[in-house]
Amino acid sequence: MSISKRQGGNGANELLRRQQGVPRGLLQFYILQLISEGRTHSHDILRSIEKKAGTDWTSGSVLSTLRKFVVEGLVLQTSESRRSSERVYEITSRGAAFLKEGKEVLSIADRNWFDMRGIFIDLMDATSLPEFLNEGSKANFQLSREIIQAKMSKLDQREAESALKEYALNLRKQVAWTEARIQKLSKDTKLRPQDTGTGLPNLRAVT
Repeated sequence: MSISKRQGGNGANELLRRQQGVPRGLLQFYILQLISEGRTHSHDILRSIEKKAGTDWTSGSVLSTLRKFVVEGLVLQTSESRRSSERVYEITSRGAAFLKEGKEVLSIADRNWFDMRGIFIDLMDATSLPEFLNEGSKANFQLSREIIQAKMSKLDQREAESALKEYALNLRKQVAWTEARIQKLSKDTKLRPQDTGTGLPNLRAVT
């Protein structure tokens, strides 16, 4: 049976649509991170997820995840006062260890994606290259800039300066490589035989 029939619709669209959005596992680690930072109210947790992840997670799904954490001993549920119905959570030592382990796994996620780059390259249509270069480069720079602004102050000054210099060097290497490709394309275009109707190259194009 084909994928399309199994999915009950357009197979490729349906399969990829189910993969969109932030992975549930990643959001679970983010919830633990929020609690460890002191954002312990369920309402604040949901609001932070909506702001940073742009996801359509409901309050029910967030509370369900928090209840799961309580059962597993990753967080403790408390309350501010008897009058308040707002749930308040506190991360446990077990939850902190689990969060640390998750961060270590996420820190090498980019390497895993890089190892799979051959599959991505083979699946990409050549007509998608212009948009990929334009939007991809802007997105990568935006991500790097936000990470630098958010995390650089937590590093030693010398370490931060060294990291920025290395980043700037890599950017210059990328620009130099790209400009070399542009020059090569321009040269190849000038040397490419033009159709003159005689089957011979247009000599004007190479003079």
